[in-house]
Amino acid sequence: MSDVFSEVIGHERVLRRLRAMLANEAVPHAVVFHGPRHAGKATVAEALAAALLAAQDASSHPDFRRVERPRDEKTDKLKKVIPIDSVRSLQHHVRMSAFLGGAKVALIDGAEHLSEEASNALLKTLEEPTKRAYVLLTVEDLTRLPRTILSRSALMRFDRVPDAVVADALLARGTAPFEAAKLAARADGRPGLAIGFVEQGDMVNWYETEERRWRSLRAAPPHRRLLECASLAPARADREETIERLRDVLDVWQGFLRRELKAGEPSAAANLRKLSALRSSLAVNVQPRLLLEKFALTLDR
Repeated sequence: MSDVFSEVIGHERVLRRLRAMLANEAVPHAVVFHGPRHAGKATVAEALAAALLAAQDASSHPDFRRVERPRDEKTDKLKKVIPIDSVRSLQHHVRMSAFLGGAKVALIDGAEHLSEEASNALLKTLEEPTKRAYVLLTVEDLTRLPRTILSRSALMRFDRVPDAVVADALLARGTAPFEAAKLAARADGRPGLAIGFVEQGDMVNWYETEERRWRSLRAAPPHRRLLECASLAPARADREETIERLRDVLDVWQGFLRRELKAGEPSAAANLRKLSALRSSLAVNVQPRLLLEKFALTLDR
């Protein structure tokens, strides 16, 4: 079987650790992959699952189960949390005998969205692991997982991948050199975002629109900043959809600010700190519009 990690871009430190675990048959029953969105956490988790299942692709394997936030059947909108029923289904999966006589693997993608009841149920599974059963979790921010879960898991930190590594990966996929370098810089160390730029042309247009919005917001007087906030977080919009949209927008702004910081822009460091605080507050505050307005009104030009 070929190397299941061959398509992973960067993250050599993580891959060395995982390969050593696999070689020594010492993969923990629970592993938490944490780091920026679009960095490749789920890609690596699925590759590890494939290795544990002795398969080239885990997604269609009968002994693999993926859990994430479900969508509402009527509205098709993402639900706020991963419910306890999803975890109970996962528990049933890992406790059953393997269909193909090997391992059982479950992946919880976006584990920060586990409801309190679902987290408590998952903890019981981690406290009493089944032989050759593995639970893999991806999360952006470790502080959003209970300490009891973290203490029973191996932690794998995903850092941003150097632009040159991302650009080389895009070149290998047929992207022209100048375009590869430009898209890698915009992706800000997140290979998944860079690949999205290549495969979905409208993502580049959206990214450029949000860059222009950032420049306009920072240069605008207070009343114009508030109008921009209203367009990003309409008063009657669904809260979860608003937060998801804001997270995507803030990812773009963060990448732009990080490039400004490298270029020596005086206001970049302060604005990055404020943006980081806004991202953290979005996870717990029920009024994203007010958070965004506070952020916008305190921006340094």
